[in-house]
Amino acid sequence: MKRETMKNKILLTITLTLTAAVGLYLLMNARCYQLLGDLVCHGAGDRKHIALTFDDAPSEHTSDAVLAVLAEKNVKATFFMIGENMARHPQAAQRIAAAGH
Repeated sequence: MKRETMKNKILLTITLTLTAAVGLYLLMNARCYQLLGDLVCHGAGDRKHIALTFDDAPSEHTSDAVLAVLAEKNVKATFFMIGENMARHPQAAQRIAAAGH
């Protein structure tokens, strides 16, 4: 009896793991999904678009170089700014905002 119970537990564990893996795979590859809160969609599936994001902005050394390339290519990006970095480099933060990012 114990052997059959152990077999059932192992089979159940494998089944649940595979089901969860397939569910996560489908969720990660879905264009739109909603776990909690608002519906989340990822761009238009018929166009080749990407979202450019820059973390920990602004930076004394790289912000202006990045802004120059973005302006040259006529591309918009999202900058995730750190308050401490903004306090250290307020002009760079203003240039990022003025450029419409």
